[in-house]
Amino acid sequence: MKKKSLIMSKFLVVILIFSMVIGGAAFAEEVPQLPLAENAEAAGETPLAEEAETETSNNDVVETEAEPEIAEEAQEAAPAETEAEQPSTEISETAAEEPAPIEKAPISLMSIAFGTYGTCPWDISDSGVLTIKAGTLPETSNNNARPWKDYNAQITSVVVKPDVIAASNSAFLFSGLSKATSIDLSGLDTSNTTNMNNMFSHCKALTSLEISNLNTDKVTDIDFMFASCTSLTSLDVSKIDTSRLKTLISVFNNCANLTELTGLENWDVSQVYDMNSLFRQNIIKDLSGIEAWNTVALKDLNSTFYRAKGITSLTCLLGMCQELQTCTLPFPNQH
Repeated sequence: MKKKSLIMSKFLVVILIFSMVIGGAAFAEEVPQLPLAENAEAAGETPLAEEAETETSNNDVVETEAEPEIAEEAQEAAPAETEAEQPSTEISETAAEEPAPIEKAPISLMSIAFGTYGTCPWDISDSGVLTIKAGTLPETSNNNARPWKDYNAQITSVVVKPDVIAASNSAFLFSGLSKATSIDLSGLDTSNTTNMNNMFSHCKALTSLEISNLNTDKVTDIDFMFASCTSLTSLDVSKIDTSRLKTLISVFNNCANLTELTGLENWDVSQVYDMNSLFRQNIIKDLSGIEAWNTVALKDLNSTFYRAKGITSLTCLLGMCQELQTCTLPFPNQH
């Protein structure tokens, strides 16, 4: 009996379980299956597709909103870029244009030699103009002292600017400028110069010499000063102070074309004892200026007028030659 009851209980349990399974299946069939999206909505979740679309649309909105800002920024940046690019544009335009011609000094002002002599800047232009500028010149003492001596044959003229101070010894300062046709010393200060020996000697092409402003108050030597200036035709020496001179040796020697010599009447030769070759080999026609010379100290007239072909008369030259010991006057046809 108990067995039957146990079997019956088990059977009822099986029936119950079966009924429950069958009932659950039937309930599942009756309840409609919601779509995944609806289920997701019901659960408060956003479907992935919509999320993607939303993100896309949001991005579009952001981009759409950003576009005006970017456009505005681009517009604001554009002038700056334009301004930044402008110089390069100008440079490229300038580079594209023909270069402006370089202004050059006139060819006559281009130096072929230059330097400093003492404290005086000097230069020689390619046309041969020797220019000496303000400063103090050093002692010259001999013919090789001048820095432009290597260009003697290239110098065509000399210009001395104002405030050039000559040294005490200015011997040979412009000697040997064989091609120079003019020398202008209007700016040269010679107030302390004592020696002008050979200052212009052998300037064979010289035709114009401006020495009217030379201060010769302290000069004691002008021997050979104008010797062998063979192209010089006229010269005014009235401003040369000769009162301290002891010799007048070859001052105008071999001035072969010198016909007019003015200012001699102003010369004080009272201390001069030697006039050796003073007027030798020139064609000066008028020496009347020497008629009033005081030659009280004169001792030597050797070759003073040797081959002075222009002289036609001499008056009273030897009138006061108290110390004269020898005087030889050769006949013209002997030479």
